Parts: sequence; C-alpha cells; structure tokens
Amino acid sequence: MNTMELTINQDSYTGATIKWTCLFIFLTLCAIGINTLHQDQLQKLMASSELLKQKSFLLSQMHDEMLSISHTQLQILHATNEQQVKENLRHLSELVTDHLVHYYQLKNIADESDAELLMQFRTGFEQWHSFNKTLLAYANVIADSGFINTLNIVDLAFSQLDNDADETLLLISQLR
Repeated sequence: MNTMELTINQDSYTGATIKWTCLFIFLTLCAIGINTLHQDQLQKLMASSELLKQKSFLLSQMHDEMLSISHTQLQILHATNEQQVKENLRHLSELVTDHLVHYYQLKNIADESDAELLMQFRTGFEQWHSFNKTLLAYANVIADSGFINTLNIVDLAFSQLDNDADETLLLISQLR
C-alpha cells in the first residue's frame, strides 16, 4: 500500500467515525427530546387525573349532602315536638354550611365543562333556600325566638351562594 491509499483509508475511516458520531449524537438528542416530551405529557395527565379525583370526591360529598339536606327538611316537616325541630334545624345548618364549602371548592376547580353541573347544584340550593324562607315565615307566625334564630342562621348560610367565595367561607366557618 502506498501512502495515497493509506491516506484515503484514514480519511474514509475518519469520515465514517464522524458520521457515526453525528448519528449517535442526533439519536441521543432525539431520545432526550422524546423522553422530555413524554415526561411533560405524563405530568399533565397526572395533574388532570388528580383534578378529576378531586371533582369526583366533591361531587360525591355534595350529592350525599343534598340527600341529607332533603331528608332533614322532611324530618322537620314531620317532627312531633319542638325539640326535634330544633335538633333537625341545627343539623340542617351544619349540612348547608358543609354543602356551601364543597360547592365553592368545586367552583374553584371547575372549568367550562362543569358549568351545567354547577347550575344544577345551584338550582337545588335555591329550592332549599325557598323552603327555608317558608319555614322562617312559619316561625315568625308562631313567634318562637329560638326557632327564628336557628332558621336565620340557616338562612344566612343559604344566602351566601352568590357572595365572594373567600368571604363566604369565612362566614361559614364562623357559623359553625
């Protein structure tokens, strides 16, 4: 072999080494980019999953509270003595405040796809509020101050639906 052939072989070896090194670097950068993209998507999916779990938990809580509120209102209507009415009203007040807290928690994490669901909870809440006003009118007729005061606390909790969430949560914590 002469020097010319040796130089050509070295140039081709150097060229092949450079090509393979460049290919390796390119593939490494692609793998890093794909891995980074995968990790970002995984984080987004985990955050979305956690948000859905939170929403699901709050919806379950609110549904249970709705049933309990309706049941307690029915118990108030069928109470046989004043003590039962007062106990049921206190329980109703606690249920309403818990429901409001959960409503505002859901409202804070809700997006536009949850608007109809929030409206359904709001409608139910307004119906309870109407029932409470009827009870308050009845209490005023019979002039029972303890009954009226307890109903006023429940009414105050009901009236907080349209107010600022932070102020409402502060008031609700004071009602408890």
